[in-house]
Amino acid sequence: MLGMLLALLAPVPLQTTWTVDDDGPADFPTIQLAIDAASDGDLVLIEAGKYGHFHLAKALRLVGATSGGPCVVDGGSSVSNVQDFALVGLRLDRLFVLGVSGEGLLDDCKVGPYVSPVYAPPALDVRDTSQLTVQRTAVVGGVFFDDLLYVDAPGVGASVVASGVAFVDCTIYGHGGSCITGNSDGAVGLVITDASDVLLAATSVVGGNCDTPGIPVCSGIPANAVDVTDSTLVVRGDAGDKLSAGFNESFPDMYAAAIQQFKSNVVWSGVTIALGSAAGAQPAQAEPFASVLGGKAPGDAASIGISGPPGTLGWLLLSGAPGDVGLPGWEAHLWLEPSQLFLSVPVVTTGQSTPVELAGVLPPDPLLAGVIVRGQVAFPGVASTVEPGTKLMGNPFAIALRF
Repeated sequence: MLGMLLALLAPVPLQTTWTVDDDGPADFPTIQLAIDAASDGDLVLIEAGKYGHFHLAKALRLVGATSGGPCVVDGGSSVSNVQDFALVGLRLDRLFVLGVSGEGLLDDCKVGPYVSPVYAPPALDVRDTSQLTVQRTAVVGGVFFDDLLYVDAPGVGASVVASGVAFVDCTIYGHGGSCITGNSDGAVGLVITDASDVLLAATSVVGGNCDTPGIPVCSGIPANAVDVTDSTLVVRGDAGDKLSAGFNESFPDMYAAAIQQFKSNVVWSGVTIALGSAAGAQPAQAEPFASVLGGKAPGDAASIGISGPPGTLGWLLLSGAPGDVGLPGWEAHLWLEPSQLFLSVPVVTTGQSTPVELAGVLPPDPLLAGVIVRGQVAFPGVASTVEPGTKLMGNPFAIALRF
């Protein structure tokens, strides 16, 4: 069913498609040259290869190939002051996202680890951004390393400042410390501050360790998995999704917190707290969530999986465009555009770890490359814990068609 629905979609009208290949025939040999030539709404298709960093200040979709190897982007790339954007299938050293007023998407990417000769910024740094969905992405904190002084300093995995971010089916790691090279403290996996609103669905976060092999006594301080300050954090998943504090192998009883909060609203359920304590409220029953399962290339089998306590009724919504719609009586906004809704069907969950699936095959039509479907599941019979008196709105997710 899913494949049939996606095959009916049409390419975005009036878009121009640009191609990039570092060692073959294409419109441009670098990503930045393609960005410079493109206009808002255009699509940039990137063949496998190795590219320099880029700065994106236009509403574009940058989509990496699914064959021939990875699309590797060296150095620090950035996205700033755009209405919306999508980065799909890229391997980035690090990424800075600032001032996105609409919705951004980061799908099937890897961010970090980045070795810096100056300092260790977060691998993924998000600031003043309205809505960002980070999906099926590994985020790994980098490290500052001075080979002259032979000292290092570990970096945070992801930082969210004054932003709304949904991490869906991701892994986030803070870099570990080293007693050999100076700063032995680990780095936090995920830092959330300044009235941010963050949702983790089917996502694992690990704080940095201080576990240097061969050093009998390492006095470094392990890091928290998640630090939350003056913000809201909701965590939903199953037992395979883990929040784990960093630890010190020299002192097994020395470990940090899985979730540490200050003046924040935190709710977590379903996930495993692998190491450390977890601040916040825990509902009596785990809360439902959704994710995209299966392949990523044209012709691959794929599905939308909806998980939750058995017998929970939800409405699966799919739209051809992002949006930001507040609904009275619901805890969170719709991150999709209702006027472009093309599917609304009831689903009943079968378990927190046994998702009910809407399955199909990703259409192989090359004209559909760059089309992005937005989804969300509303659960009218589930009371919200993070906003008492409202109904639970599931996490956003997306299906990005590639080439």
